[in-house]
Amino acid sequence: MIQTLPSPRPYPTGVHRSLSNPLELRVRRSLCNSSYRQLQYVRCHCKDGVVLLMGTVPSYFIKQMAQETVRRIAGVTQIDNQVEVVYAEENAQ
Repeated sequence: MIQTLPSPRPYPTGVHRSLSNPLELRVRRSLCNSSYRQLQYVRCHCKDGVVLLMGTVPSYFIKQMAQETVRRIAGVTQIDNQVEVVYAEENAQ
């Protein structure tokens, strides 16, 4: 039997799935604890030191802040920042 998973919803980074990966836990905590509250909604996946960032943010500055927040974390060797910038006008449509 094939199970279909629901489409992703915006939710705070630290609450949407179990955290068996210690690096992923550190990344999510850093994003959630950032003074930039929009980073709470950036999703991440970590494997072998590579961090994949996903989601949408309202500006290129916040996208860069997500990357810079993750860059400082011990164990991160590479960042693939796939976060999309969606301006408020685009969200209103």
